[in-house]
Amino acid sequence: MALRSLDAMTARQYRSAAPFAYACLVGLLLIQILTVEGFGQQADGTGVGSAPVIGEVLIDLRGFQTVSEEIIRANIQTRPGLVYSSRMTREDVRNLKEMGYFRNVQVRLDPTEDEGRVRVIFVVEGNPIIRSLRFEGNKKYRAKRLKEEMITDQDRALNEYALERDSTKLIEFYREHGFDQVQVSYEVETEESTGASSVTFFIQEGPRGFIRQLAFEGNQAFSDRELKKAFEKTKIRRIWSWLFGSGVYLPDDYELDVELLKEFYQNHGYVDARVVDTRFERLRNGLRIVTVVEEGRQYQLGQVQIVGNQVFALEDLQAQLKMKPGEIFDVSKVRTDAGAVEDYCGVRGYANARVQIERVPEDDQKTISVIFHLTEGIQQFVREIRIAGNDRTKDKVIRREVLLNPGEVLNSVKVRTSQQRLRNLGYFDQVRMIPQETDAEQYRDLVVEVEEGRTGEFMVGVGASSDEEILGFMELRQNNFDIAKPPTFMGAGQKMRLRAQVGTRRQDYLISFTEPWFLDRRLSLGTDLYRRDYNYVGADYDETRTGAAIRLRWPLPFIDNFTSARVTYRLEDVEIHDVDDDASELIKQEEGRRTASSVTLDLTRDSRDSYRRPTSGNRTVLSGTVMGGALAGDTDLYRPEIETGHYHKLPWMDHVLHLRGRVGSMEPYGDSERVPIFERYFLGGSNNLRGFKYRHASPRDENGDPIGGNSVWFGSVEYLVPVIDQIWLATFYDIGQVNTDSWEWATDNYNAGAGIGLRLFIPPLGSINLDYAWPVSKDDYPEPSTRNFHFNFGYIF
Repeated sequence: MALRSLDAMTARQYRSAAPFAYACLVGLLLIQILTVEGFGQQADGTGVGSAPVIGEVLIDLRGFQTVSEEIIRANIQTRPGLVYSSRMTREDVRNLKEMGYFRNVQVRLDPTEDEGRVRVIFVVEGNPIIRSLRFEGNKKYRAKRLKEEMITDQDRALNEYALERDSTKLIEFYREHGFDQVQVSYEVETEESTGASSVTFFIQEGPRGFIRQLAFEGNQAFSDRELKKAFEKTKIRRIWSWLFGSGVYLPDDYELDVELLKEFYQNHGYVDARVVDTRFERLRNGLRIVTVVEEGRQYQLGQVQIVGNQVFALEDLQAQLKMKPGEIFDVSKVRTDAGAVEDYCGVRGYANARVQIERVPEDDQKTISVIFHLTEGIQQFVREIRIAGNDRTKDKVIRREVLLNPGEVLNSVKVRTSQQRLRNLGYFDQVRMIPQETDAEQYRDLVVEVEEGRTGEFMVGVGASSDEEILGFMELRQNNFDIAKPPTFMGAGQKMRLRAQVGTRRQDYLISFTEPWFLDRRLSLGTDLYRRDYNYVGADYDETRTGAAIRLRWPLPFIDNFTSARVTYRLEDVEIHDVDDDASELIKQEEGRRTASSVTLDLTRDSRDSYRRPTSGNRTVLSGTVMGGALAGDTDLYRPEIETGHYHKLPWMDHVLHLRGRVGSMEPYGDSERVPIFERYFLGGSNNLRGFKYRHASPRDENGDPIGGNSVWFGSVEYLVPVIDQIWLATFYDIGQVNTDSWEWATDNYNAGAGIGLRLFIPPLGSINLDYAWPVSKDDYPEPSTRNFHFNFGYIF
């Protein structure tokens, strides 16, 4: 034993003390310690007696000395001169153990020659240091990846608790990735002379739990196929499953799906349905999971009553209910009707109105009646609105999304809608709206708590399409921009976008800015600066556009919540250049530079359920463009158009029917005798008439090159079949015609194409559309009969 801070003479004197005197002194100290109430308190006269004062603090290092005495002293509170406290030494012991460097820590008290003082000795036994950390048996994951799940690492003290914890974490990690039979153990070898330890984790991964079959037993009312659809996470392994990490047995996911299965039964009247057993059968190439259900009886809905109402009339509350006696008992409909009653009260300021649901089985054992126990509470009003947590975002950006004002009734539906609007901004990781009590019972302060999230994006990538071939892009986007707040330029809710796209057939540069609340009103003001170089729009020429646009958009709530208007002024310099020598005269006369100045008015109604992957709803755009004339420029024309897309969810198996159509025409006026080629209509390519090359469904010149037309009509029917959530199959038929003259709607020279496709929905990339199409009907212009493969990234509106 080595006692630090104890010189040799003192040690000899200490050892030579008479045994009897030493024993008496220790006894007196013990009596004094045991008779002090609350041993370890300050000697302030409040206790019974007085605690000893710490005369000296010593460190007794034993075993492997892996930590210096200075580090130990820095992690304890016990100091000479303080009144001794057992609570303080217990905390010191706990702190030293939590460091992970010591196998054992104890405290010993020794008397000193000074009366009323005690020597405190910390006896610590060091752990060995891990000099080698290895894994054996890991085939799927490298050691570097496994270490990310662990506390244990090289050059750290050996800690048995950490080793046990890491073994458990490794098992959880493997099971989360489908290795349901994984086993993990470890072995420690320590060199006693140096304290160097070698830790080896032995991993038996076992076969991965790929789900090859899903089966059910005990189901009479529903087929296996119907019950499989109730599972959202647990799916059979398919060829494409590796793209999305699906088809692997994960215990947590399966438990969630079991709850969804119960919910499915309860929503079809089988209130008593339950899962009584699950069997996992090991196949040669994976797992067969058998879910055993007990369906029970199917119930019908009996009577529906509302009780407890004192403020609102019973007939008004009953008018909110959609359920009818005699229909199949549906738990989800019961919850929905309970929510409708709460919302009816909440809209009128009774934000604390609550409905408790009581199910009452009838004597016939075939029906269940429902009693809604309503507690209305008191009507409440908003006193003030306070905002917290917005370190970057300005208060007004948040307030303008809140649909309530001070003095109004506390409308719980508006609170919920306001919260969703704030979440939809994408500025915040968390949004909470909390009505807080005030000194007035009927008034609440509405506290809006937000947690700022990341609103900027920097993207670099490579893409491709059958129209534009290979392209690379770089984009910087800030969705919570503030043009007036350098150097951070954040917090005003504006949108800024910088994009550069360079490809083999196209170069595109864009600077875009949008103020969504111009003049603090729901007016979206934006501007765009761009340059676009195309060398694929025509076989015999290239096209360059340099321009600027100013746009103003506003909602039209007097029509409905889906309709808006937008006006755009655009000024462009357009150049047709690098015209081939053997091009036709119709194309050669287009060569040169023109200025195009235009105003476009759009009326848009968009009721789709999702912008990225819609399954229902409609988007229709009615637009009119005037170019030139009083707006100056070298080109005078006007162009009305209508474009629509409708999604209809079919009543079987979530299939979707997508219908699209477009009609437009343009006509020159004033000094212009023809519509320039860069404004004309073309069809063909991945976004409209599939089965034809890009812009090749068009009138042609004497050389057979497309030259476009002044009128167009187009239609498309697409049938979408979900395979899994991220993969859909498609079959489609496209038809359309471009006519040379303005207001010409001839249909006798149309083009039509048909094909099949694949839709991949990958969140970081968006939608990847793969289509294989062929011409079904062709116009009179010569064009080789070909089959075309179309692919692109993005979304079709």
